[in-house]
Amino acid sequence: MASTRYRCAVVGLGNMGWQHGNAYRQLPQAELVAGMDIDAGKAAEWGRKLDVDRLYTSIDEMLDRECPEMVSVCLYPDRAPDVVVQIASREVVKGMLVEKPHAGNMGDARRMQAACEGHCVIWAVNHQRRFSKWHLRSKAWLDEGNLGMLEKVWVRIGNTYPDPFVMATHYLDMMRFFCGDVAWVHGQISDIETENAHAGNRCFSRVLSACLGFTNGALGQMHYAENGDEIHLIGTQGELKTQLHGDARVLTYTGTEWTMLDSSGYGWAGWDAFAPSIAEVLSAIEEGREPINSGHEGTAALEILLAVYESARMRNRIFLPITQEANPLELLHEKRVSV
Repeated sequence: MASTRYRCAVVGLGNMGWQHGNAYRQLPQAELVAGMDIDAGKAAEWGRKLDVDRLYTSIDEMLDRECPEMVSVCLYPDRAPDVVVQIASREVVKGMLVEKPHAGNMGDARRMQAACEGHCVIWAVNHQRRFSKWHLRSKAWLDEGNLGMLEKVWVRIGNTYPDPFVMATHYLDMMRFFCGDVAWVHGQISDIETENAHAGNRCFSRVLSACLGFTNGALGQMHYAENGDEIHLIGTQGELKTQLHGDARVLTYTGTEWTMLDSSGYGWAGWDAFAPSIAEVLSAIEEGREPINSGHEGTAALEILLAVYESARMRNRIFLPITQEANPLELLHEKRVSV
């Protein structure tokens, strides 16, 4: 019989590690037993904040001594793939929640997926907006058929963070949550910049825009914009507008005004849904199923962003799944530097 309370640990004890640790404290089905970071000072500070005294600088030692059933991996995408594969191969942990972006290229993302599937580890990517009450209510409204046939999707991403890896995968995940799979991508980028070492050693482009073709025939457009934060769906019977951090409004073509959706009884109220995201993985372990924020779903969102970069590199439309396993921006950057 599955346990009703799970031993849980966090790897990577920076800001996201603190958020995850605090979320575990809110869940009666979770017991936060340990934390691990290669920086002993950072680990000590995390332990003081969360009243956890079993702290480690070695993943293997933590797994050997604590035998956690659930682990949050809160590392940058240059380190997370190796750690996820390492943890999965030990066959101690039943589930993992990995901070996004979980990988910097499709090769690493697929390697993570293969390791977790091969060792029967349930894993998820922390695209926590799937648990927002507004997004859950919006999904229900769409599933009720109020939009009719989906025709267009417009997404504006705010430019608070210059690196699209920080926020774009959230928007792309929500586009898939509402609209389904993407068949092809045609993208453009601005100049390539290199991220500093503490943020994951990856290339990024400050500005990107893309056209998307969904498998259901709908067309999408996404771009970075000043004060952007909107997902706008247009169908044959109505329209829906929602935000990553806010409410949801709808317009039916039988009416004349936009109305706010009543989200009472749906999801969580805030934006930092770490606890619901963790709880979903624990429920998936208990029930032997994939979580709704599964690693497969997270990788599908990441693939769209990487396809934008691959489209810019190849100067052509890219059909999914993409075959390029390296980060296309790194290949493009290397080519420009060598010229």
